[in-house]
Amino acid sequence: MSEKATVTSLVVRRFITRGLSTDLSGNPSGTPHHPGQVAEVRGREDLTKLVAADTPLGPEQAAACLRVRRVEFDRMVEFTWIRAAKCAEMKFGTSRAEAAVVPLYRTADVDALPATHPEADWAELRQAGKGRSRDSPA
Repeated sequence: MSEKATVTSLVVRRFITRGLSTDLSGNPSGTPHHPGQVAEVRGREDLTKLVAADTPLGPEQAAACLRVRRVEFDRMVEFTWIRAAKCAEMKFGTSRAEAAVVPLYRTADVDALPATHPEADWAELRQAGKGRSRDSPA
């Protein structure tokens, strides 16, 4: 039995970008889509894989997915090895003053980093423990 895919608004937007769906709304926050296309996408055997590829990850989640420290992931962002697919405002209280903008990265883009940047010593990056520099003795 296959696991049911959870489709977020980011995933829907990526499906539109990929040409798998057409946005019928003039409102960017609206969600009307062509019913035939929705049925076609829902019937795809690879839907779970498609959704997983477009699932958004925050920077901490992306670093964990790569098994590197957050500081290494932040450096990859600085080097423009990866770009956020979207930014989301996360509220930590009741006012907008207590909100932070968090970049969200596509899982597929995060997963592709080791293959697209073989020049990095991924084994060494993954050995550096939290709170230690890579040059610190073990």
